[in-house]
Amino acid sequence: MRTSHLQPDWKAKPTQKLLFLKKKLLNIISKKYKDNIGIVLKMYKHLYKTADTETAINFLQKQVLNNPSLQGLLELLQARLKKTQANEQWINVFNKSLKTFLKNSAKYYCSSCGYKAQQMNWYCPACKQWQTTRPVIGIDTI
Repeated sequence: MRTSHLQPDWKAKPTQKLLFLKKKLLNIISKKYKDNIGIVLKMYKHLYKTADTETAINFLQKQVLNNPSLQGLLELLQARLKKTQANEQWINVFNKSLKTFLKNSAKYYCSSCGYKAQQMNWYCPACKQWQTTRPVIGIDTI
């Protein structure tokens, strides 16, 4: 009995299963870590490399709409700029402003006095408390 005509279906099924499982895994991870923009951006970059760019951009856009993040917004803007090759002045001004804002924004704060810093300090220089520094979470998160 000749089975060569069955081989393409046999090969396609595992590939389809893997794609389905990968999509399901990405959905689970994106729901569980939706507040962690670092993980969301890693997932976006993985999709950008392994899937088509539009799928990756749509994923990032959905994440930024559901959980606003300046870093996510900047990444989305840069992806759209690459894709459309748009060179309008206002987009470039927005892009530079957002980069500057993110670079200069506080990444940590003291839970005791509210002191803000760009790097982790075990000892707060303002209130002199130990181990009160926490990462900034929210729209300004880097």
